Amino acid sequence: MKWFKVCDKMLNLNIKERILHFNETESFSDNYNIMDLSNDQIKLNLVNPKEIFDFIKDKDGIMEFILETHGLIKKYYPKAFLYLKYVEDPEFREMDILFTYIINPEGNFKDDMFKYDDLLSEFVSLKNYEDFCTYYSISLRAEI
Repeated sequence: MKWFKVCDKMLNLNIKERILHFNETESFSDNYNIMDLSNDQIKLNLVNPKEIFDFIKDKDGIMEFILETHGLIKKYYPKAFLYLKYVEDPEFREMDILFTYIINPEGNFKDDMFKYDDLLSEFVSLKNYEDFCTYYSISLRAEI
């Protein structure tokens, strides 16, 4: 499959380089609903990769901020699945946003909500939060 060949070529690149490389070299179709980019620390599942790439291409530093956030999420939910999704506002293009959806299959949702409050406190305290809070947020979900 074409997809596995692309992944094999990208194994030695960091996540940001993989995203940029994939965006430049791969065409998209409905066959690529979820793209998995992983390194030793972070597993990044992209729900709608083409839209994500189009959204982040002119936002310097946003990928580093997202990866920093994912590291923080893993502190609270080490076994959670993280899905990055571009969400288009139906009325105002400037309100479009990226969300990381946190799905913790081994957790109790009520207990996870208490951890989520602590996570949000740290999230809004991140150094570049003010720069990216209109473009990116996180959400604890039972399912995607």
